[in-house]
Parts: sequence; C-alpha cells; structure tokens
Amino acid sequence: MCSDHADQLDIQFNTKKSCLLHIGNSFNKKIENLQLNGHDIYWFEKIKYLGVHIVSGKSFTVDVSTRIRKFYASANAILHNTVPVYIIAAGLNCFKCTLI
Repeated sequence: MCSDHADQLDIQFNTKKSCLLHIGNSFNKKIENLQLNGHDIYWFEKIKYLGVHIVSGKSFTVDVSTRIRKFYASANAILHNTVPVYIIAAGLNCFKCTLI
C-alpha cells in the first residue's frame, strides 16, 4: 500500500535506513517485521533519530546518557590542559551550592 502511493508520488523508500520501534503498553510483545517493496524492516529496542536515542518502552523515553558522557569527556579534555584541577573543583562545588 505505501509503495503504491510512493510510486505515484515518485518517492523511493530506503529500507536499509528504515526501522521500527514499539512504544506503548504492549511494547514487549513479539511482532513480525514489516515489508516494504519486498524488503524487511526490522524492529529495534533503541534507535537514533537526529542525534537522540529513543528507547522502546511503555512510554516515550529518550536515553541521554551517551550525550552526557560525551559532554563530560569534551569538558574534561578542554579543562585538563587549561585550568588547574583544584580551581575547577572549587568552582563546581560553589555551582552546586547556588543551584540548591
């Protein structure tokens, strides 16, 4: 059905870049793969969309742990060569105090 409409609109789907993600109460039930133009589209538990990891589950969930880890790695690489560590630690402690 989708491929018929796509042919009419002169659109081509890339099944290698397409994936399925199940979100809802029955997210853990086994569902067969869908087919588009005779090629399977597979189910995944986590997908990356526009740099954000979306996780399959009961509700819409975004996994930000990778982004946080990359931020800390970048900040550590920059600050390691520029500022003494004791100044950074003191600054972070003051920052935490003012946030509360």
